[in-house]
Amino acid sequence: MRKLIIISVFILIGLNVSCDPPSTFVIEYYDTFFENKSSSDLKIIRTTGINSILRTYTYNVLKNEKVKYLIFQEDGIVANLKHNVDDADGSKIEVYVGNKLVKTWKGPHGDYGQKNSPYNYNSWRLTKAKKPKTDGDYIYLGDYVFTITDEDLK
Repeated sequence: MRKLIIISVFILIGLNVSCDPPSTFVIEYYDTFFENKSSSDLKIIRTTGINSILRTYTYNVLKNEKVKYLIFQEDGIVANLKHNVDDADGSKIEVYVGNKLVKTWKGPHGDYGQKNSPYNYNSWRLTKAKKPKTDGDYIYLGDYVFTITDEDLK
């Protein structure tokens, strides 16, 4: 009886180890852009805070051009804005024409209807890729674009 139990344990362990399919790790993502549809070249300064440590990122966006902002993982615009366009103390996005500050957006992020703001979930346009592109463990699904117009600069 004891031999039967020991053999049964080895069989169960062997089945458990050898029959599991290999796991795959794939990251689905969206490229994210600031798009300038205004009549001016823009400088965008994003100040973001994590644990009261502020970091500043600068983007130069020529008129009728767009510049990559960051990469969002596949869990959607709301989760990614909460993570990447944060509303920590001091976090903001400023828009300059030349050296003149013309617009400042501050959080918190949320659903603000038609108000154009990078902190507004509704202000981002999603364009899904016609065919997802695979690069190793990464799958590109499309673009999220935040568009700045002359109306935003008033």
